[in-house]
Amino acid sequence: MDKFIKFLQIAFAVVVLAVLAYDVVLHGVTIFNQKYVILTSVLWVVLELALFVIHKLIEDD
Repeated sequence: MDKFIKFLQIAFAVVVLAVLAYDVVLHGVTIFNQKYVILTSVLWVVLELALFVIHKLIEDD
């Protein structure tokens, strides 16, 4: 389970960095672009889901 979590963290970081690098290289830095608002919202949902899963795993122990 620990290896799976680490793999998901690395995969998620690579995807986010790829999107940011692609946009910065092609369009420059535009922080309040629609894409960044959506990306921030998705990251918030993933964080909430991760915290819920960690809470449930700790609660079961």
